[in-house]
Amino acid sequence: MTRRVRLTDRFIEALKPPPAGASAVDITDELTQGLALRVTAFGVKSWSFRFRTPAGRTTRRALGSYPAVKLASARSMAAKLRQQVRDGHDVRAPSPAARQANTLAAVVDRWERRQARQDKRSYREARRILDLHILPALGGRQVQTIRRRDVIEVLERLRDEAGLGPQVNRVQRALSGVLAYAVDADLADANPLAGLKPQVAETARARTLTIEELATVWRATEQISGTASTLVRLLILTGQRREEVTGMAWSELDYDRESKAWTADGVWSIPAARMKSKRPHIVPLSRPAREIIEAQPKGAAGDYVFSATFGRTSYAGWRRAAVDLRDAASLSEPWVIHDLRRSFATGLGEILNTEESLIGRALGHSARSRMGVTSRYELSQRLGKVRSAVDAWADLLLSQVHGAAESNVVTLVGAGARA
Repeated sequence: MTRRVRLTDRFIEALKPPPAGASAVDITDELTQGLALRVTAFGVKSWSFRFRTPAGRTTRRALGSYPAVKLASARSMAAKLRQQVRDGHDVRAPSPAARQANTLAAVVDRWERRQARQDKRSYREARRILDLHILPALGGRQVQTIRRRDVIEVLERLRDEAGLGPQVNRVQRALSGVLAYAVDADLADANPLAGLKPQVAETARARTLTIEELATVWRATEQISGTASTLVRLLILTGQRREEVTGMAWSELDYDRESKAWTADGVWSIPAARMKSKRPHIVPLSRPAREIIEAQPKGAAGDYVFSATFGRTSYAGWRRAAVDLRDAASLSEPWVIHDLRRSFATGLGEILNTEESLIGRALGHSARSRMGVTSRYELSQRLGKVRSAVDAWADLLLSQVHGAAESNVVTLVGAGARA
């Protein structure tokens, strides 16, 4: 039996299955040509798209089940297929043999190649997460056969047995991105994770390390690997994100490696492609930060400053280094690497009385987030004032590290505060 209805989510949710033993009910959507919802006597609701093949035969293509595929998604998929039919394409589902080649592991490889071509900044971390937590369990499955329940079971194991905590949500997002790509590439009919709520409740982090704790972390870097040690110290000194510091390139610095001299004022220019805000960011470097950079060996194979492959690739040992550093520092409260950035900003504001707008500039926050519409007109970067603040921060920090007299800090506050 077939009915024609202007479908709504409320109508679909309230839809009752036909009596036991009765034939399935097909309901076509008045708003989207070709879209149909089938309801069986067992209560299963599934979407399909009906169309004519080039040979003139009426057929249909499965679009997934409800509620895994919501009404809006089903309409979008049907409209896309409808346009392909009008353009003369055969939109029948790929053959079983073709589907067999599309394992999740193979799709992740294809997704990674696309991300690299588009210069996406986060795909490497997402790939690491997938390799570690998803592919061992689901990598051999055909992407079209992966169901929401399959993924939830993996996520629940990571949460309840492995104790992964909020990282589980990062795993979920990484996989959902791959499955969304699979739909766009016509390798799967629907993303089973669409609309799935995070498996772990999260609250915004508010951990800020005191100046004493930062000094403890600084001293603890002596107990971890050399590259990680220098990177952590740069994070504390500059307040930049871990990915930005790790990916630092010699070409981004106004430093001449041949003459071993800074050619301008000692700045680090991060290109827009590497910034979360997608805007270029200029970082004034304090004297201690410049000395750390100057001490790095010149890679013969590439441009990266911090590298285990002679500059060809950037440093990739953060996971182990973070654990070692937390153990070595042994602070009374838990903390993570990203808390160093928050602590930098808090120290500038609460200890050195630095203007909020200057802190935003030092962190590389977008102008719109700092000033709203005023950002269209206020284009100066006030590098001199930001430099005074980061120089004062470096002096304050090293005074704490080395136990220098606090009397010096009073002068520094005046130098970097309301300049």
